[in-house]
Amino acid sequence: MAWDHTLLDLLAQIPVGDLSGIARLDRRHDAGPNWALEWIGALWAPGPCEPPALGPLLFKLGDDPQVRNTDLLPVAEAPGRRLLFEASSSRSGGG
Repeated sequence: MAWDHTLLDLLAQIPVGDLSGIARLDRRHDAGPNWALEWIGALWAPGPCEPPALGPLLFKLGDDPQVRNTDLLPVAEAPGRRLLFEASSSRSGGG
C-alpha cells in the first residue's frame, strides 16, 4: 500500500490553513475496538543525504519524541529535512 505517496499528494492539494490534523489508522490487537486513530504530531520529507529506503515521509506520532519512518522504526537526526506538517499542541497530544 502506498499510503505515504497518497498522503503527499493530498498534502499538496490542501491549503495549509485548512489542515487541522492528520491521523494514522492502526490495527489494534488488544481488547477493545479493532482500529484506532493515532494522531500525527509532525511530518517531514527526508533530507537529501538520507537513503531512499527510508521512504518519502518521516513522522512523529502524538507526543512521541522519536522521528520514525513509515515502518515505525526510529530514524536518527539528519540535516536538510523539510517540515511538511506540524500539529497544534492540543491535537498532537491526542485531544
